[in-house]
Amino acid sequence: MLTGVPLTVSLSSSHLRKRFALVTEELQAEVKNFFGQIPPELLTATMEESVYFTGGGSLLSGVVELITHDLKCHFSLSKDPLEDVARGLSLSQ
Repeated sequence: MLTGVPLTVSLSSSHLRKRFALVTEELQAEVKNFFGQIPPELLTATMEESVYFTGGGSLLSGVVELITHDLKCHFSLSKDPLEDVARGLSLSQ
């Protein structure tokens, strides 16, 4: 029964990672889809350099490493992923 009283819940990153497995699988599928749509010369350049993850989801512990391992491509975490989203939104105006 809900009482309206604040409650503290502790979750480990491994528990959250299991719960977000579907999200990371979907993210991997979207990255693969993106790679399949870009011209081969751009894909080659991308694979030689790095793909940067940005936004709040990129801050989940282990996400960048998991996707790097599964997709066999070098991914990096942006230096300021939350600011990147704000900058991107301001440029779209």
